[in-house]
Amino acid sequence: MERDVAVKLALNFAMAVALAFAANATPSSNNFHSVTNDWYQGNYSNVYELAQQRLVANSNDLVAAVIMECV
Repeated sequence: MERDVAVKLALNFAMAVALAFAANATPSSNNFHSVTNDWYQGNYSNVYELAQQRLVANSNDLVAAVIMECV
């Protein structure tokens, strides 16, 4: 049980870092608020789709890669 909480906290931290980078990143950062809202409302499929789109546009997009790992 404690391990699950630690994993969840680590994933939330990683997502927060990814979202912070997204805010200062490419024109895709225009989606920052909607992605943040989707994440905290549990709409992970929307976040996943956006991350996939970012990776298709740029396979070196670190933010998208982190988001894909967290979803």
